Amino acid sequence: MEGGDAAPAMFAEMNLRMLVVAGGRERSLDQYEALATEAALGVTTTHSTPLGHLILTMRAL
Repeated sequence: MEGGDAAPAMFAEMNLRMLVVAGGRERSLDQYEALATEAALGVTTTHSTPLGHLILTMRAL
């Protein structure tokens, strides 16, 4: 992809990821922490990317 085509493709990919990973909606950090707790996981670190995405690192409780 070149030029302006990259941004729409990036958003389409993120939308598909949201459908698969998060049930089709955005979640807050608190909501992800609650889901992690339900799955016997704990959030150990969070990192923001330059594009504004949040990466969560989790561990088994």
